[in-house]
Amino acid sequence: MGVGAVLVDGERVLLIRRGHAPRAGAWSVPGGRVDAGERLADAVRREAREETGLEVEPGRLLCLYEYVERTRDGAVGHHYVVADYLCRITGGALRAGSDAAEARWLTLGELHGEDVTEALPALMARAVAVQRRLDAATAAARASVARNACTGHQKPPAAPPPPRGRGTPARTRPPRRK
Repeated sequence: MGVGAVLVDGERVLLIRRGHAPRAGAWSVPGGRVDAGERLADAVRREAREETGLEVEPGRLLCLYEYVERTRDGAVGHHYVVADYLCRITGGALRAGSDAAEARWLTLGELHGEDVTEALPALMARAVAVQRRLDAATAAARASVARNACTGHQKPPAAPPPPRGRGTPARTRPPRRK
């Protein structure tokens, strides 16, 4: 099992040029294998830190990707299932780390003619679209909060509860003592 940390800035996605097999030299999102007993979110944080120098917080699962690498004779060499998570940066400084030959913010257009992992173009397009929708929803929520704070508008009071019993209103006076 593997994980990927997908970081988006406008139309750009943070990518690493893989320094080791599989796919050495190809552009990919930062990521790698999940260690035995390691939680997926912890693996995303660790891989992002190791490959980019950045501290990240994983959020939404963007996609699951399956990659089968075959040997020259056609046998299965490696079979990976990768969970790519949309992340946000919480600290650190960008640098190419342990398994990365290079780390850069790139757009899809800048990858034309470059060696990329096969799922990368679709993943980048999806990540940019999802992040754009999340940013728009966040901006709308902030505007609503700001608008309500400026106008003093508050939620309308809750409607009174429905009558109790079999269609009869609740008693408004305490019962009489005998």
